Amino acid sequence: MPSDKFLHLEDEKKKKIIDAAKIEFANHRYEDASINQIIKNIQMPRGSFYLYFENKQDLYLYILKTYIQSFKIKFIDILNKNENDLFQSLISFFDYIVNRDSDYDHNLIRNIFINMNSNQVDIAIPKLVADELDGSIINNINITNYNIKEEEKEVILSIVFPIFFHAVATSLEHPLKKEAIRVHYLKQINIIKRGLERKEIC
Repeated sequence: MPSDKFLHLEDEKKKKIIDAAKIEFANHRYEDASINQIIKNIQMPRGSFYLYFENKQDLYLYILKTYIQSFKIKFIDILNKNENDLFQSLISFFDYIVNRDSDYDHNLIRNIFINMNSNQVDIAIPKLVADELDGSIINNINITNYNIKEEEKEVILSIVFPIFFHAVATSLEHPLKKEAIRVHYLKQINIIKRGLERKEIC
């Protein structure tokens, strides 16, 4: 995570660094993104960068954390609009991310999801996600219609979110197959949903 020196920079200077980094990570996969190119684009001395971040991964994870936080806020909003039903919300959330406009922000999000299987970040990403899947999400899930105990909500999330991440990453990496991937994703979500629905005893 960034140093105190970075956190105490003027907002305009912080934004300049992060915007340049976002563009670089949007235009290249994590492995190919270049710190040299970032500092060249904003004419910042190389030494100054390392006063703010330890390395490329440190910078990438800082950017990633901001997106995960924004995704969490959006997912809670989607939950509320879907009567707090987890499964319908996972479908709406998939559509929200996959159908974003194609700009550099879209490209960065695309690379983030594709990079979730990268060797450089396969340990750090699950930790960041786990940090964000806190009570604010768990407490917003309505389990009235499902055979789920309160203490099992976190387990359900640990099952469905990897399916969600994989579907989004595959869809963004192969946009021409987006509809087929969505159909398969819906089948996965609905199978889990049906298995957990409360059954009336005749």
